[in-house]
Amino acid sequence: MPMHAPKAMPPSQQCNFHISPEHLLHPPVWRVLSVPVTTSFADLHRALQVAFGWKSVHSYEFGVHDPEYEPIAGGDERVLQVMKKIQTLTKRVDDSRKYLLRILDDAKYGTRSVGPEPSDRARKSAWEHPRTPEKNASQINVCEVLDRAQPKGLHMSYTYDYANKWVHDISIVGIAPATNAIQCIEGEGHGIIEDCGGIQGWQALLDAYNTLTPTKKQWERRKWLEKQALNADPQGLSNGGDRRWDLDEVNARLGRMV
Repeated sequence: MPMHAPKAMPPSQQCNFHISPEHLLHPPVWRVLSVPVTTSFADLHRALQVAFGWKSVHSYEFGVHDPEYEPIAGGDERVLQVMKKIQTLTKRVDDSRKYLLRILDDAKYGTRSVGPEPSDRARKSAWEHPRTPEKNASQINVCEVLDRAQPKGLHMSYTYDYANKWVHDISIVGIAPATNAIQCIEGEGHGIIEDCGGIQGWQALLDAYNTLTPTKKQWERRKWLEKQALNADPQGLSNGGDRRWDLDEVNARLGRMV
């Protein structure tokens, strides 16, 4: 994203966003949404919840990445975590920032009364920076962020559920005339189950269905996914179920968004 002040995109356009978890999943899980640029980020969040089968029970945020950001170099994971913690506690104005802009959850929804969960609030501080402005998701539209000159160069992220740490990469893969409706164009992979324990927990669920001789723990995981999870799937993930999703159903639900 250029460092000059962005020009708002014309409201007569629609962006095609490719969204996928930043961790490499097998099978892959991704969606492409066609979104009017007049859509607020709060409504984009709602559309992403529908597209991936989430239940909107955790806080979220969007981040517009700073192209000049230099992440900590690779090395021992424990050392990296200590370095990240030190950076978080000692942020200075001239430190490298990850985001040009953070767009935060300001909604009242789900099982909570209002605002982010306490655990979410603590984790948000890791992305705060003296030079990174913050906006409320309901008060900023997509067109206010995108640069009309180079929209496809924009890199954003969508974080949902700070405890399970589902961070999604967002890139623009196309521009089209606006249709005034959010639609899912294509995608792949069964939606991830709420509160499954992050990437490792999701893999454990997949493994529970990919074995011919499930252990007692794996049978328990199957039962939880099929009957007890917030977005439970009674069909489970066997026989290709880990790739199952319904484009028509997603679009029907998107059409019911108000």
